[in-house]
Amino acid sequence: MATFTPQSYAKWLDKWYGSGFDLAVIDGAMTAVEADAAESRARAPHKSGKLAASIRTVRPRVGAAIKRGLIRFRLTAGKRGISPSSVPYAQVMQTGRVSQFAPGPSRGQTKTAAHRIEARGGSYSSGGFSITGRLRFQVSGKWVMVPAVEHKGSRLRAHNYLRFREDRVAGAINSSVQHSLDKAA
Repeated sequence: MATFTPQSYAKWLDKWYGSGFDLAVIDGAMTAVEADAAESRARAPHKSGKLAASIRTVRPRVGAAIKRGLIRFRLTAGKRGISPSSVPYAQVMQTGRVSQFAPGPSRGQTKTAAHRIEARGGSYSSGGFSITGRLRFQVSGKWVMVPAVEHKGSRLRAHNYLRFREDRVAGAINSSVQHSLDKAA
């Protein structure tokens, strides 16, 4: 899964052309970061595949690089905005910590707070009868239907699927710089 199309990548590199940074360095580092993204996609937990599909590289910004004098290459997961395809649990899966935006005492903890789960207005039909507003699940092999349950909370485990290999990026930058020096000589 490529983050860039060839056309968008060429357009993005054109922005860097006048910045004073060597294009070969930018291109080499982005290639290394894309390889890290591919490895992270393979390492991500695969239940629905949405988490792995949301892993992407963050393009370094030319203006910020000129202003600070450094180029920042990053990987991220999850999608911006609220949509059916968003992955709001990406940070929780990576770090094992409840999101910083979680309400109450569970913020930043490795366990969700105890909470009540209530049935919605959905219905269950089987064998000629229908029941509405019930949660249905198995306990000791028997099916149980209740209007609500008290959940004790969940202990979260960090999966650490999103990894940025600095040695790969540094190697790509070093070889790009060496190649540029060899061309100039």
